[in-house]
Amino acid sequence: MSDLENAGYRLLSFKYAPTNPTGEDKHHDDGKVDSPASAEAESKIETELPSLAPLITALPEVLDDTKPTSTSQSPRQDEGTAAPRLHEDKDDDEPSASSPASASASAKFHLFGNLPTELRIKIWRLTFLPRVVELHPTRPNYSAVHDDPGRQPLWQTGCSNPAALSVCAESRELALAHFRVAFPVAAITADQTAPAPFSRYAGDTMTYNFSGISVNGRALLLRRVLHISPAHDTVALLGQDSDFMKLSQLMSAFRDADPLGVGIGRLALSVRGWGYGGSVTMMKSLGMTILKDLEQLTLFLYGERTPPAEWRIKGTARDEESLEQFRKTGNRCELVPCEGDSAYRIWSSGRGRQFWDNDGRILNVGRNEMQIKDLEFKDGW
Repeated sequence: MSDLENAGYRLLSFKYAPTNPTGEDKHHDDGKVDSPASAEAESKIETELPSLAPLITALPEVLDDTKPTSTSQSPRQDEGTAAPRLHEDKDDDEPSASSPASASASAKFHLFGNLPTELRIKIWRLTFLPRVVELHPTRPNYSAVHDDPGRQPLWQTGCSNPAALSVCAESRELALAHFRVAFPVAAITADQTAPAPFSRYAGDTMTYNFSGISVNGRALLLRRVLHISPAHDTVALLGQDSDFMKLSQLMSAFRDADPLGVGIGRLALSVRGWGYGGSVTMMKSLGMTILKDLEQLTLFLYGERTPPAEWRIKGTARDEESLEQFRKTGNRCELVPCEGDSAYRIWSSGRGRQFWDNDGRILNVGRNEMQIKDLEFKDGW
């Protein structure tokens, strides 16, 4: 009787049917030898067992439905003898650990909500990485002194908000505590169609004098909120160059938006506005006034007044197709080292040389020395 048939027999009778003894094992302990008649009787008893063919045929289907994790042993199995397995090999239809189906399944973890609260909180906080968020004026060539004196400068951005704000209530509560500054940003568009509910921009809109292409010289001003961590995120300003009045207003706006009243601690400015004679003197003055509380000031080599067009449009678009693309890729900025670039060598040995002393040390602004990097615009969250 084969192992598989023996296993089926045990499933039916819960009795172990030993295999036929060999010629050497036919002697009992008392020295007697089984007679041919008794051996024939035993063989007859074994051959008169009911046929197990239907059960053997159905066993694979039963095993597929139940998927047992371990093989049960016979209650009367001899000690030290391994029980025969119902299936020696793995099912052919079961994906291996290296198969694409297994890889996609391992990427999902549906039991996250069953983890202890303390562990879930730690995992959420690990997603709160330092970011670089860019801000540029709604009208790049526009100065605050030419505006209505009572109106605050308007800023817009193509950067994404942290993904944890949109996952679940638990992650949003933790993210709001970390990214505690809710800074208002805006976008000006000639399309005066009001935004749909649950779109990128809120329903708080107003018309605005517009110098671009417009039917009636008016445009729609759309508003949304950019969440920033003042202690970890770096705010990179574009298009304001060395407009100190606008810079002072912006720093005050960040302090007002911070529930703790501290404001941002990391600021990045373009070298575009810091290449004229006397720039180092002006920077020293700012370091003792509006920038005195900065943790880190960075000058970046990117000199355009706005982000790249494709990146900027994707970050501010309102149509559903662009929003769907934005949800897949996101928008992010990154400050990268640039010491080996030709642009850095030209600037640091020319107009920017004034920021280094004779000992090769760069100017200290706020609490630390300045940094010189480049600003890049990428996909990502």
